[in-house]
Amino acid sequence: MKNSIYALLIGVGDYKEVNAENLYSYKMDVGLLRKALVNGLKCSEKNIEILLGQDADGKVPASDLAHGIVGFQKRLMEDDTFIFYFSGHGSPDSLVFSDGPVDLQSVVNYIGG
Repeated sequence: MKNSIYALLIGVGDYKEVNAENLYSYKMDVGLLRKALVNGLKCSEKNIEILLGQDADGKVPASDLAHGIVGFQKRLMEDDTFIFYFSGHGSPDSLVFSDGPVDLQSVVNYIGG
């Protein structure tokens, strides 16, 4: 069976809850990457999940990350490729969701688990 490419693309724009500046390019960022995956890598649209918040409002809680990864863990086979993309605030050690930061190493460990 052919190896498949899967992608979880997250765009966070609403940071009011954590008193940080809102971002406005999150939809464009995620849209451009989705287009590159489909047109360049020939990734099937059905293998791409995009999280932009309810009604694409940019309000993405950290729990959405966990739910998104769990959904892929059930589908991935050993030789498949998984791409994780995050557009939002962060630092070298964390990704910041609408409800607060998540330790980057814990995300890497969770994806690898």
